[in-house]
Amino acid sequence: MPRKSVNPVPGRAKSEATRQPASKAPRDSRISVLLVDDRAEDLMVLEAILGDLDVQLVKASSGEEALRCLLDRDFSAILLDVHLPGMNGFETAEMIRKRERSRATPIIFLTAEESSPDSLQHAYAVGAADFIMKPISAEAIHSKVSVFVDLARAMREVRIQAEQLRRMEDRQHRRLLEQVTEQRNRFFALSPDLICIAGFDGNIREGNPPWEGTLGWTPARVTGRPFLEFVHPDDRPSTGEALELLKKEPGAVSFENRFRRAGGDYVWLAWTGTPYPSERLIYAVARDVSEAKKAAIDALRLNVELERRVSERTAQLEAANKELESFSYSVSHDLRAPLRAIEGFTRRLVDRHSASLDAEGKRLTEVVVTNTRRMAQLIDDLLAFSRMGRAELNRSRVDMTTLACAVSDELRVANAGRKIDFRIGDLAPAWGDQALLRQVLANLLGNAVKYTRPRESAVIEFTSRQDKGETVWTVRDNGVGFDETFASKLFGVFQRLHSSEEFEGTGVGLALVQRVILRHGGRVWAEGKTGAGAAFHFSLPTEGQGHAGKPA
Repeated sequence: MPRKSVNPVPGRAKSEATRQPASKAPRDSRISVLLVDDRAEDLMVLEAILGDLDVQLVKASSGEEALRCLLDRDFSAILLDVHLPGMNGFETAEMIRKRERSRATPIIFLTAEESSPDSLQHAYAVGAADFIMKPISAEAIHSKVSVFVDLARAMREVRIQAEQLRRMEDRQHRRLLEQVTEQRNRFFALSPDLICIAGFDGNIREGNPPWEGTLGWTPARVTGRPFLEFVHPDDRPSTGEALELLKKEPGAVSFENRFRRAGGDYVWLAWTGTPYPSERLIYAVARDVSEAKKAAIDALRLNVELERRVSERTAQLEAANKELESFSYSVSHDLRAPLRAIEGFTRRLVDRHSASLDAEGKRLTEVVVTNTRRMAQLIDDLLAFSRMGRAELNRSRVDMTTLACAVSDELRVANAGRKIDFRIGDLAPAWGDQALLRQVLANLLGNAVKYTRPRESAVIEFTSRQDKGETVWTVRDNGVGFDETFASKLFGVFQRLHSSEEFEGTGVGLALVQRVILRHGGRVWAEGKTGAGAAFHFSLPTEGQGHAGKPA
């Protein structure tokens, strides 16, 4: 929705005032509330909710416009959206607090996003009186704003009446004081939050009815007692500093502490205090934030537990890697020796005693040599598969066209007697470890060469395409194919869909391909049909993306 500037528009109070005689000044004409939101519909909602308060409702669509409104008048309360174009709500609040006349004006922040502890702390740090989530509760907004409006009216009435009291007789003086007290008591009773009036001496002068509901203390029981008497001993130093700051500097001060209930237990309260130096009084509003504190403590405890588990898991993985390295060393040195001995002694048997061996004996010795070599190859493949999972990835931009051409040239030389048509397209570059990606191409193109052996002319295509935000490479051949029912088994270690008599191999190559691609954060899959060729696909995240295509 395009953002547009909305000129300050008075609410219902002004519209009613225009119907009064010109000689009669509109009631409470100086009581104004500022509504700041860049969404016109949200401003209309706020205006509808607060329309019956008989106040001037001034609207602004940006922080800059709100500051201009403050040049013209004072406000009893400001409803300020956090997310504004240009200057955001927090920055606007900081500018408001720098102005002497608006330093103590109550600010209620509005936001459509879940409030985090940091955002709450930031809001109260710039002097927020409250922090309310959208969609807005009409009852909550109306109640809170009416409290500040009543307070502004009461304070204005106090100032007006104080001027009059100096000229009145004692009886009139007492009557007006009773009216002021009644107005202030009504304001106290309307607020759902805890309200406290304390003197600069640190003693509580008065509390409102929610004290009893939240803390179990009746206002009468706390009156005249030191505020710090109810604060948890560990929180008294910081609370004392906040109270001293309220005495020295104008403007709202926010702080938190654990406050003692009548039963002896403690609850967490978030306070916002405003000083009135001329009266040597501090007005403070508090809200129970025990649940939020408990959630924060639980989250911290969970983080500590997760870190412990990660450390334990890391130690286990390191131990497993060491065991795997030890196993690899054993395989490399201890298992190869007997295989070499078996092959060597078999060769010597054939060389020295071939004359005494019949055809079956010679066949059996050749079977021993063949299977020994297959076992050696299997050991090599297993070691390569094991090392692949531990090797560090050295990512860079890889020219897949050049890499595929180099691998296909090597395969042509190794299969010089065959007619192989490699069709390598203009491939998209990849972001990964060039050595490992070369191994992937060697295995996939090598498999295509192997399984097209029964064809008079082998056709092997290697292409790439963009698909749903990722790059996909495909190796397709016209070989013997496979039954797609068993496609899920292709990438398992030792899983083969053809016998070793038909096609040589150990069943490790495709498992190695899958491990490399998964380590790069990609995926691999296959399609095929018996007798009609096969297609192997793999995808990789683009440059600057992490595992599974997520930002690195």
